[in-house]
Amino acid sequence: MEQPSSHTSDGAFSGLKGGTLNSLTDGDKIELVKFHIVPTFISTSQFQTVSNPVRTLAGAGNRFALNVTTAGNLVNITTGLTNTTISGTVYTDSRLAIYQVDRVLLPLDMFTPKPPSPAPSPAPAPEKPTKAPIVESPVAPKDLSGADLAIDMPNVTTTENLVNISTGLTNTSVSAIVYTDGKVAIYQVDKVLLLL
Repeated sequence: MEQPSSHTSDGAFSGLKGGTLNSLTDGDKIELVKFHIVPTFISTSQFQTVSNPVRTLAGAGNRFALNVTTAGNLVNITTGLTNTTISGTVYTDSRLAIYQVDRVLLPLDMFTPKPPSPAPSPAPAPEKPTKAPIVESPVAPKDLSGADLAIDMPNVTTTENLVNISTGLTNTSVSAIVYTDGKVAIYQVDKVLLLL
């Protein structure tokens, strides 16, 4: 895959406010690295004609895009928070280019405060319950006590902090707890569980 990359010098990291990287989750750190990579090869001469915004490998859509401007041989990169120039070429061939920038590229989507969530709207007034008419069933209920209702339950195994689930058709793992209240727990898994 052709992927030019920007090479961030050690000096760029020293220009960050203390604790900037420590405040990021592991997922955010991965997105920050991906924000320094564009999915197509761009040679130094192509920066003159590149269309903005330039998509990066981070996030979806244009949420993590860069803007590139040029003046002569000077290539400027702007994120909305970071403004820097390409200060050199670390490596280039016909498929890959690595450029050096003197500041860490900070995406707006990750480093600007999120607006507070809107207050929930008031619940609608409860409707008055209506009584359902009592209707006698003409058919006696079917006795299912002897029926074979066995369903193959998933096989759940744990190793350290990982919970693996196997159904015979699907193997996946629990990636997050979505909801729990002591009686019910809902877990996020990476695949749909298919039962035999």
